[in-house]
Amino acid sequence: VDGWRRRVGEAVLQWGGAGLRTRRLEALLEGDPASDPDPVLQAFEVDALEIQALAQLVATLAPDMAGAEVFRDPDQLAAARALFHEAKTRSASLTSPLPQYRWEEIAEGPAMRLPMMAGRDIIAEPGRRYSPLIVVGGSGTGKSHYLHALGNALAAAGVAPVACLGGTAFAAEVRGLTDPEALDAWRRRYRWVGAFLLDDLHLLADEPRAQEELAALMGELQEGGRQMAFASARPLHELVGIHPALLVRLESGLTVELSPPDREVRLAVIKRLLANTPAAADAALIDYLAARPTDSIRSLQSTLQRLLGEAASQGVALSPALAREVLEEMELGGARASTRGAAARASGILTPGRGVVRSAEKMVTSWPSVADRLIVELR
Repeated sequence: VDGWRRRVGEAVLQWGGAGLRTRRLEALLEGDPASDPDPVLQAFEVDALEIQALAQLVATLAPDMAGAEVFRDPDQLAAARALFHEAKTRSASLTSPLPQYRWEEIAEGPAMRLPMMAGRDIIAEPGRRYSPLIVVGGSGTGKSHYLHALGNALAAAGVAPVACLGGTAFAAEVRGLTDPEALDAWRRRYRWVGAFLLDDLHLLADEPRAQEELAALMGELQEGGRQMAFASARPLHELVGIHPALLVRLESGLTVELSPPDREVRLAVIKRLLANTPAAADAALIDYLAARPTDSIRSLQSTLQRLLGEAASQGVALSPALAREVLEEMELGGARASTRGAAARASGILTPGRGVVRSAEKMVTSWPSVADRLIVELR
């Protein structure tokens, strides 16, 4: 009997020390000492190990649910399984950051120092500093890359779950909520995220219901100390069709601007894009390309793809001479298109291929060269 009680007592101390309730084992000590305790001890151990595993999984999927009392009581295993299923369903229905965007791949130049500093502080202390963060920049400046990379870095730091979606998708979700139960479930799903990131904030203009839900969600997330970040093509003071209540919440955060890439950023982007090509070691080429200003990273990427495609079509490695030739041709082509458009607007004559009839009083008399496509004789 002493050995029997000792084994049960050791199990009570072991699992109680792990933070679990041991009522089932304590009941053994109060029962008939003649009965065999081993089946009960073994069953309790199986249940205890499962409930600990479920608690760990839920802590990853939905940290807010991990502290539920059911995860401390092996006798409530069924309830713990139900909570795990809810956490898994909630997490699976969220839109996550795109995995191809990585924080360490963002090129950092003088113009990017404030956005990068803010991002690093957020990753180190999510929800405690710069929440919300507002990222402002024109088309192609890297807002989406920054936002998704920040989301992936937060997830890698243990923030879970991270929701990252666009303004259009958010508004569409709200419009699709047609009954109270669906609306409540949708609100619960976002209320307990570890971080909420919304791209294309400006697209919520004239979406009053989506704005109302977003303002309410921001209040819940701020109270819970959750991280929020938004990207917008226009500064907050230039947004139109945004409800003042939402604007006030947005203005409570830090706004950082992504400017056209400076030389350091262009240099880093060019080196990364040329890394696996024969041109990667051509310092003169890289320096020539980095010295050319551009209005966006997207435009720079497009130009590099054009240059690499031209080199591949000629069966040669990309060189400074070839790059200069192609870029000058691109610039000349753009100037010609601009001249043609101006001539058409001034003369009333539309260029060929538009499927229209020219004015009987205005006509093209000759096409002497590629450089001078239109010679217009005005009556």
